[in-house]
Amino acid sequence: MNLAQAQSLFIAALAKNRDEENHLAIADCLQALECLATYFGNVRIATITPERLRDFLARWYVEEATIKTQRRNTDFSITDSVPHLPDAEILIKSLIAFFNWHGESFNDPLNQQRLAVLNELQSTLRRAIAINLALSNYLTTRGGAIQFPEFLTSFEAGGHSEYDVGANGEVCAREGYFRILRIDGEKVEAEELISETRVFPIIFPENIARWLEVAYLINLEIVHTPEGWQITNCGFAYPPNTES
Repeated sequence: MNLAQAQSLFIAALAKNRDEENHLAIADCLQALECLATYFGNVRIATITPERLRDFLARWYVEEATIKTQRRNTDFSITDSVPHLPDAEILIKSLIAFFNWHGESFNDPLNQQRLAVLNELQSTLRRAIAINLALSNYLTTRGGAIQFPEFLTSFEAGGHSEYDVGANGEVCAREGYFRILRIDGEKVEAEELISETRVFPIIFPENIARWLEVAYLINLEIVHTPEGWQITNCGFAYPPNTES
């Protein structure tokens, strides 16, 4: 069964109860499934593995939702690539309902693994977007560079790290994906994924540090100062367990 066929059957099943609350749920589910189809196309449901579902939500949706919110906040008049992008909570809730229905109706062996991914991301997806928006606002207000969505690197390219070395041979700048290991107030310890180098302290503003949690992945450009590593630019932040 392909995604379009499954969507039709699922919406028909929801429509059996025609109260006002359910009509709102149907509209939410339609938006969520349209979003799913934008990423996957009209594929067979069996090809939507837990790994691909995680990539859709933790990477593609996080980036699209961040950009959409930024544009709305700054009145940036560019047509959205996904006009009807649902809120993270609505998206997850609708997809849980869809995959629950599909698993029960067709005895799909991947159902429980998909639901495990969705349940995990319920508590981490919105936080990743909040980190992105807070970092963007911080760098923009400070007058630093911020270039969503391409800067700094991309998952498709496999990520990279480029280091600037000072006259004394010490590394004074780093760029790449950093996995958060420890948070001590505004000071963060993180591992740069390519080199597996631990970096501490990376200095985050208090209003951003409060959003951070261990295992989140953030694409950063940082420079070394006497006080610690300062953020000069950033890409996106992603939920824990996002593949680099």
